[in-house]
Amino acid sequence: MRTSGYAHTWIGAMNLTKSTARVPSDRQIVEALGWSAAEDLVKHIEETLQNTVTRAELTEGECLYSNAWDELCAKTQLSLSYYWERLKPFKIGEVEFSKLKAHEREAIWLQTESGEKWRKASDADESYPVDVHEVLDYIFEEYLLWSALVYQNSAILHYVNEERQKVRNSNENALSWLRGDFILYAAEAIREFEPQQISELHGDLIKRFGYWVPFFNLNSRDELRAQIKELFEYDEAGELFDDDVAIDFLKMEPREKAEWAADRITSFAAG
Repeated sequence: MRTSGYAHTWIGAMNLTKSTARVPSDRQIVEALGWSAAEDLVKHIEETLQNTVTRAELTEGECLYSNAWDELCAKTQLSLSYYWERLKPFKIGEVEFSKLKAHEREAIWLQTESGEKWRKASDADESYPVDVHEVLDYIFEEYLLWSALVYQNSAILHYVNEERQKVRNSNENALSWLRGDFILYAAEAIREFEPQQISELHGDLIKRFGYWVPFFNLNSRDELRAQIKELFEYDEAGELFDDDVAIDFLKMEPREKAEWAADRITSFAAG
């Protein structure tokens, strides 16, 4: 993976500083020019995006972002990579890229994968086959996304925090639903236990948690489910039914769920 765009100039400057005793190579000069031109290009793209009305503003009534740059930053910080292709500012990038001088465009292109291969394989007198779209992909992935990842303002922070809370709430609701399903299946399986199995289960719970633990009443489905539900209050470490277990449980067949849930409770009681 390449070094992030905004680290390029610092590294390049350090390399040039270290080599003050000798004349920088042509490659060092071209790389430094490419990094500098790329950062200028990114700056202009950011400024244009900050002055661009977002699609969200136009179609959703309530404004989600103040501008297209805020939208890109928010989606990047939420790791919503499936939005990136739609948000890539190719048209804006093409306009801003065309404003650069020819040698600046060529210097940026030489930093791309194709540019590096061409430089190694071609003669110095050949013209540069600059690919605008490859340059813009490179700028987007190596510079713009890094900038979007760290950029903050109150609107972005508010939106990102709200979306993260929605995800947390959604996960908690799903886990709560699966936990309820787990209790139902466990109760049906435990109702089929032999008296000796129930006695051993009670004994294990007492050894592990003391006398104030559920004593399973097999005569009442509702009471048995309530008693199994109580076990979660003793499960401070989340051993009985965590996120990973919930995913495994979701994939099982009904009969398998019942047997597995009962085994899970038995193992949990035994510690």
